Amino acid sequence: IIFDTAPTGHTLRLLALPEFVEASLGKIIKLRKKLASATAPVRSLFGTGDSQDDAVAKLEVLQQRIGTVKKLFRNKESTEFIIATIPTFLGVNESGRLLHALRKDDIPCKRIVVNQVIGPGMGEAYLRLKLKDQAAAIKMITSDPALVDLRKPQAPLIDLEVRGVPALGYFGDVVWRDIFEDMNTGPDKKYFLLGGKGGVGKTSCSAALAVKFASEGLPTLVVSTDPAHSLSDSFDQDLSGGAPVRLVSPMGDLPLWGMEIDPEQAKVEMRAVMADDGGKKLNQVLDSIGLSAVSDQLKELQLGELLDTPPPGVDEAVAISKVVQFLKAPEYAHFKRIIFDT
Repeated sequence: IIFDTAPTGHTLRLLALPEFVEASLGKIIKLRKKLASATAPVRSLFGTGDSQDDAVAKLEVLQQRIGTVKKLFRNKESTEFIIATIPTFLGVNESGRLLHALRKDDIPCKRIVVNQVIGPGMGEAYLRLKLKDQAAAIKMITSDPALVDLRKPQAPLIDLEVRGVPALGYFGDVVWRDIFEDMNTGPDKKYFLLGGKGGVGKTSCSAALAVKFASEGLPTLVVSTDPAHSLSDSFDQDLSGGAPVRLVSPMGDLPLWGMEIDPEQAKVEMRAVMADDGGKKLNQVLDSIGLSAVSDQLKELQLGELLDTPPPGVDEAVAISKVVQFLKAPEYAHFKRIIFDT
């Protein structure tokens, strides 16, 4: 059985899903069992009847199945994760981070496929084939009714990897030149989100746009919300840590910052947001609806445990919320252009 997974960021979420679902089901089962012994007013709040046995039994079966999937991912005898990459600096770096995540979760991986390798003597034949495929694809883009209203800047294939502020500055001038004036008009503060298929150059385009705005004197922040970060590789500088980092540029002092969200830190922050306040808010809500008499029973249910396991993908939501948080802080309110590399 062969699974063709999504790009790296989504794959990391897929691999985290069984653990999240198993933990969440465990909490729900625990809640259901506690509800069985709760008083009728408390049970009525959750729309449950007198018996919880059938529901708990079904949840336990589902939990066992999820547990089987979790074990399957980690079975070294029957399962193997094979990494596919292309021979580029960004591709190889991302593969290394993926391998680190796989080994951290004890998922077996013994092979990496290096795709799109151009061998000696393939130059002219390869170029003819690529030109033919490219012409057909561009025709599809220009003739697709759904895309007809979109402006279509084109970026040429560059014979080296676009890394570092100077290279990104050059690339940005080429890609965004004809539409930049239009993009730069309007509100004083603007947001841009770049998305698309894995491996098409989203990070390079995001970073190049950020350099372009900063070169115009606009304080700019570019944020990676993808768990498989490549933004540091693109700028050739460390942007990890979950806070804006001022980028160093040989082109002069640019008002440019980059930021990569740490998924683990995002989960910690989500737990902190959901942390219990000693029951004060719960008491206030129950008092307001005339249910103060059942407040102790609801506290014993420990509903906060259901929120203690943030779902896969929460890092992207926290990434955007963190940017909003930074923009509200006086020291970061000066950003005029915010770019999300999704």
